[in-house]
Amino acid sequence: MRRGRAFGVFRSCPISKSLTAERSQAVALSRRKEEGRTATGANALLSNVNGSSNTATGLNALYSNTSGGGNTATGYKALFSNTTNNNTATGYSALQNNTTGYENTATGYSALLSNTSGGGNTATGFQALFTNSTGTGNTANGDNALQNNTSGFQNTATGYIALQNNTTGYANTANGLLALHVNTIGDSNTATGAFALGGKHRRQVQHGHR
Repeated sequence: MRRGRAFGVFRSCPISKSLTAERSQAVALSRRKEEGRTATGANALLSNVNGSSNTATGLNALYSNTSGGGNTATGYKALFSNTTNNNTATGYSALQNNTTGYENTATGYSALLSNTSGGGNTATGFQALFTNSTGTGNTANGDNALQNNTSGFQNTATGYIALQNNTTGYANTANGLLALHVNTIGDSNTATGAFALGGKHRRQVQHGHR
């Protein structure tokens, strides 16, 4: 009597593997939706564990976030290093290095790029508040506005290169092209108008052209 051959090795079907992968992706997507998370783009929200109400759109957006919630990142590496809450970054590398800073809003290419723990900052424009790391409560509207600020706080800059070189100065207000752009450590200055208070100052007010 001829005996049939017994095969001890089972080879998985490619179709079965494909279906399994699709099911896993569907389950992951369902979980993200249940927890209020939306990720679109390669590695977006890759490290998220229990953070909720996050939206990441773009390659590596919110990549390192694990438990932070209420964040919105749109753009390549936007909020890449973030681990905390309530930040909004729109633009290439916006708020890229933020780790524990919260309630920041960055709109524009590399806006608030170097921010790590500073909170309550708003940057709108190309490299606005670019170097800020620990400064809080700053508002920069315009390309390169408050670009070199590091730890200065409660500054408001509106206009191209306004308060560009401020580093640790605080409570300054600059409105206009190049207003207070040379100020570095001066505080409590108010400059309104193109080139207003173009030098280094402390507690001064100037309106109009230099």
